[in-house]
Amino acid sequence: MEEIIKEIKEEFVELIEKAELSIDLAYSAIIFNNAEIAEDVLEVFESVNELYWKLQKNILLLAKNLVKPEKLAPMLVAIHNLREISKSSLLLSDLVLRGLPTHEVLSSIFTSSDETFIKIQVTPAGKLAGKTIKECRIQDNTGMRIICIKRGQAWIHGPTGDAKIEAGDILFAKGPIEGEEALKQLA
Repeated sequence: MEEIIKEIKEEFVELIEKAELSIDLAYSAIIFNNAEIAEDVLEVFESVNELYWKLQKNILLLAKNLVKPEKLAPMLVAIHNLREISKSSLLLSDLVLRGLPTHEVLSSIFTSSDETFIKIQVTPAGKLAGKTIKECRIQDNTGMRIICIKRGQAWIHGPTGDAKIEAGDILFAKGPIEGEEALKQLA
């Protein structure tokens, strides 16, 4: 039973992070009219969906061992709602993928932004490969903040300064427009 509880805790934290990431990506796709980022929302949702079903199974397994299994109902509601949040991000990103026009009020807000959101891949020859975010001083040198790292099929949301950047990683970064080119050169 201890193992199931540990697994549920880890999966629940991961589900929260991925639901948050899906919304971050969807809003960024809309704000910066970026279809490539909008497509990533689907991939994150698929991961959220997989976690959702794992959690459902583990919570039901745990319920078999409890005297009052109804105490797990709020957990089932919470994971359902996190999945729905992520599903909503699909609808947002779909606006970009369909090429639907943004309302003029939103367009004026977005075009007046002095920030950008980019997605870049780290090359083996790049200055970032093999170093931590802190060692690279990315935000100091470019003004860009790493929002998440995609490594293979894994998503690292809100990486800390100790997160190591590897060749092949895909970085999602947000910051001043002038920092975009500087970060691309480092990657």
